Amino acid sequence: MKKTSQFFFLHVTILVLALSFVMSKAAALYMSQNGMFSLPCILSLMAYVVLTVIYAAAWQYNLENYELSFLYTNRCFYMIWSQIFAVAIFQETLYHNNIIGLILIFIGVWVNSKDV
Repeated sequence: MKKTSQFFFLHVTILVLALSFVMSKAAALYMSQNGMFSLPCILSLMAYVVLTVIYAAAWQYNLENYELSFLYTNRCFYMIWSQIFAVAIFQETLYHNNIIGLILIFIGVWVNSKDV
């Protein structure tokens, strides 16, 4: 049970990383539309910083529980979250090549995680 909760925490950590990238992109969009000192831009940048700090602390915790090679393999999972957020939040297009790449990432993470 402990390994399952640690693995779940690892993937929540990766989700936080993907959310920080979303906030970074949102801040860039707000900056280009409304300027650097607009309230949405400042709030997005603050959310980015907070999420990045949370990610860094959680990553240190994960380093205590897993080997670095395993963590970096699973860190690739943020690409899947990023594509989901790109389509859901930013209305970007998901192409066939993107889907094939995401499937390959998922398979790679799954194969590497079977021993955990």
